[in-house]
Amino acid sequence: MGVLFFFPVVRIFLFLLKMVLYIALLVGTWYSWKKFNIQKIKSNYYKLVSSLNGSIGSAISTLGTSLGVLGLGNYFEEKECTIEILSADMEKEPNKYDLLSKPDCYVRVKHHNCIRRTQTEGNTYHPKFLFSARMPLKTNKGNGKGFIFVVLEDDVLSEHKIMGRAYISAERAEKLILSGEKTSLSIGDGIGEIEIRITLIEPDYDKGDKKLLKDYDLQEELKPADETHSEKPASKQSPFMKIVKSESGLKQIRNKSMVSIRKQKVI
Repeated sequence: MGVLFFFPVVRIFLFLLKMVLYIALLVGTWYSWKKFNIQKIKSNYYKLVSSLNGSIGSAISTLGTSLGVLGLGNYFEEKECTIEILSADMEKEPNKYDLLSKPDCYVRVKHHNCIRRTQTEGNTYHPKFLFSARMPLKTNKGNGKGFIFVVLEDDVLSEHKIMGRAYISAERAEKLILSGEKTSLSIGDGIGEIEIRITLIEPDYDKGDKKLLKDYDLQEELKPADETHSEKPASKQSPFMKIVKSESGLKQIRNKSMVSIRKQKVI
């Protein structure tokens, strides 16, 4: 409702701005004509046109930038994943769209409000896309969104034809993410299949205090209840955690040594 109300307000504001500038043009023209100075009339007109174009252009660009930032913020505010479309195997009989050549196909994937597409692989029934893209991950319990895959034939002369479709539910997508393995999806009985992989993007670290910037709790939610969350032994820990712990230990040793030196000086 707020966005719908915002656009008429902007239009009214720009209309009033135009009226004010036109009045200023008339006043300046009348004053210049009174003084019989043609050069001033031309300069006032050019200044008005340039200022009018600049004000409208800056207002439109500011509005578009703000709306674009809001849209991207809604996309990548939560978890993120990497969707990989590796290859496809198409049957010959149902996929003869061209008379003398093989199909030129590509794959389009949609998840929530985000759409990605592969490049077009031409003249083959077995395209190798090797495509990878970053997407938001909306697999919340009770409000999860699945992945929709559509294989299309890239026709230059007419509309692109749909060759087949496949769908992955939110629950199956979570299992694929945890397994980290690629899987084959059927796009129709006797039509063909595509090979995909979905992985979770590793979280980023803040360089200051080593805290997670985003909450990646997907793996914690899917773990069994009886699984213990014990700390890994030092031999299996990552080098990054070893460095963090060693730095904190050195800081504690230095603090203790400084306190002992101060006590000796006081005595």
